[in-house]
Amino acid sequence: MKHFIKTVLVLVLTSALFAETETSAPDLSNTDAQQIVDNTKPEISNENDIPFQEDASTVDIGSATEGTSTAEEVSEEEPLEAIRDIRPAVDLPLETWQITTIAGILLILLLTLIYLIRKRRGQRSGISIIPPDPYHKALQELESALQLIQRLDQRPFATGITDAVRGYLAAVFSLPAPECTTEEVLEQLPNVALLTEELRENITYLLQQCDLAKFTKLQFEQPERLKLYHQAKEFILSSDKLIQLQNANTSEQ
Repeated sequence: MKHFIKTVLVLVLTSALFAETETSAPDLSNTDAQQIVDNTKPEISNENDIPFQEDASTVDIGSATEGTSTAEEVSEEEPLEAIRDIRPAVDLPLETWQITTIAGILLILLLTLIYLIRKRRGQRSGISIIPPDPYHKALQELESALQLIQRLDQRPFATGITDAVRGYLAAVFSLPAPECTTEEVLEQLPNVALLTEELRENITYLLQQCDLAKFTKLQFEQPERLKLYHQAKEFILSSDKLIQLQNANTSEQ
């Protein structure tokens, strides 16, 4: 009996506590409960509205892929030689004879050009080159021979003196002096009426002494060589004066 009463009291107390709990808690219906649940969820109305965050690794991989494809396209479009470095210059050494030949050809071309320019200038200005007359030519040859007077070998000096005199005789008096020997020249001197006896003796002495200097071992000192030079020059000057005097007399007549 006592046990039954205790059980009833426990049930009553439990019912009272449950009733008090329901009174203090808000009365939520099913609809309100569902609304609370919906409010706690993020608002996603459409799949397209889902935000997408690009991962850094994804972007980097894409960029790297794009760069690789671009490099491949460039390498496929451009040939291999276009991206190689410049090759160094190859030295082609020339032989000595090749350098000499090239220099000679350039020198000839330069001299030819200078000649053509001078020739054209002379034609434009109307200036003609007049060769020296026999008188001045002989004097020039004597001056050239005088430059050889101090040489140990006296033959070049003596040859220069005789060549000047022989050329003058051939040009002025029509004597074949350059081709003749000294004896043959001396034999023809009397046929030149313009020459005086003194001039014949001077030219005879001159040619004979020059032959001794050229063909013998007889040594002529510098004073003796200088004497030959003056004798040759005096012969040319004196004979030229006689020619001018004769021409003046002929013009007066």
